[in-house]
Amino acid sequence: MGGMLFTMSARPWQQAPNPMLFDRVSKASVADLARLVAQSGFSAGFVITLPQDKEDTLARVAGSRGQMMARSGFGVWLNSELGATDWGPQRLGSLDELGDVLTRFAARSSGEWVVAPARHANVSMLKAKDATLCQARLTPVVGKLVENRDLITTISTIVRDTTGAAVPRGFIGSCIGAHQFVEQPITVGSGVTLEDALNSTVSAFGSSVWIAVQSRSGVCSIGVIQSGMNGGVCTTAITDNIPQK
Repeated sequence: MGGMLFTMSARPWQQAPNPMLFDRVSKASVADLARLVAQSGFSAGFVITLPQDKEDTLARVAGSRGQMMARSGFGVWLNSELGATDWGPQRLGSLDELGDVLTRFAARSSGEWVVAPARHANVSMLKAKDATLCQARLTPVVGKLVENRDLITTISTIVRDTTGAAVPRGFIGSCIGAHQFVEQPITVGSGVTLEDALNSTVSAFGSSVWIAVQSRSGVCSIGVIQSGMNGGVCTTAITDNIPQK
């Protein structure tokens, strides 16, 4: 159990992690873990595999003309996992605590996971070791600079321009994120991998987690969980598949 783990060292002046929060993390779903990260005001990138018992559901809806959330691996995964853990008022208090929480989750959950910092100091990554297809499809280099005030539009533009993936003309999400729009446009430069660009985007907007979900049929979908203005979270499916090039 557990992969090769990265743990951020705790600073001596920080308060000790809340044991109740750590206990809940050990039993939480990946979706609820992402919810905790976003609601705590932090950003992350997750690369995961679709649970085996949801593969048949995805096979039935894939390729349909329904909304992206209903026919993507991200949507199928999210609908089955989000909301089972009650975090109550508990939130992560620092980047060190975020690292500790991800490491604890990886060590105690099933499967093998890698926890590592992204190149951006305030973004952490959680990757399933067997999600190799998705990880490979996140390596293309971004060829165009993207500048926008909207988190979802920025991510969808990067994914579309870099991979050729189909993205909706207009997005129907669960709500508008608390940090989805900013006053000044965010610029994401070219010449970096798609993974780095996604991390740079959620780092710039804050309170958001991008998630790539791999299925056994060779599909890699992407979605976003972000902190909502009403205290909950907003969820948006970006694409149902990043095509193989």
